[in-house]
Amino acid sequence: MSEPEGQLWQAERDFLYGAVRQMKPLVVLEIGTWKGGGSTMQIANALRDTVIGGKFFTCDPSPEMVEIAKALHKDDRNVYIFKFGSTEMIKMMLQKNLIPDLVFFDGPEDADTALNDIQMLEPHMRSSSTFMMHDWDPPSIKASKIRPYMESNPGWVKIKQLTAPDSVGICRYQKI
Repeated sequence: MSEPEGQLWQAERDFLYGAVRQMKPLVVLEIGTWKGGGSTMQIANALRDTVIGGKFFTCDPSPEMVEIAKALHKDDRNVYIFKFGSTEMIKMMLQKNLIPDLVFFDGPEDADTALNDIQMLEPHMRSSSTFMMHDWDPPSIKASKIRPYMESNPGWVKIKQLTAPDSVGICRYQKI
């Protein structure tokens, strides 16, 4: 069987998998499922390998991508894949009081949406919650507003970041 399709480089996959294993989050939200073989697979595998029963919610607005991802993860009872945009997903989770311990952003190339999404989640997230994002480095459009926000926000501390040549940019921040 061929390796599932994903857009993360190997160092980014290792970074994400290791971070999830270390954190052992109970509720994870991923924005941007795509085909489910990159970050979605790393998060799902790390949660399964920690044997804690963490719940993993991921969303993508594309019906085609959601169907491919659902087929790939059909046997994983702790992965919930939704055909939603990020804002709709966040609102649904907040209404159900599903507050993520870890959020991973890898959604659309839309700087305003990424910034608005973290600002919607942030007041509900507990201290020690984690924010991670892919495509963190320029010329990424999606991180162009959220990156300066996080870097200057005294409520978050950068834990680690990968950059070129190992990554197109992936970061990990912890809420304090």
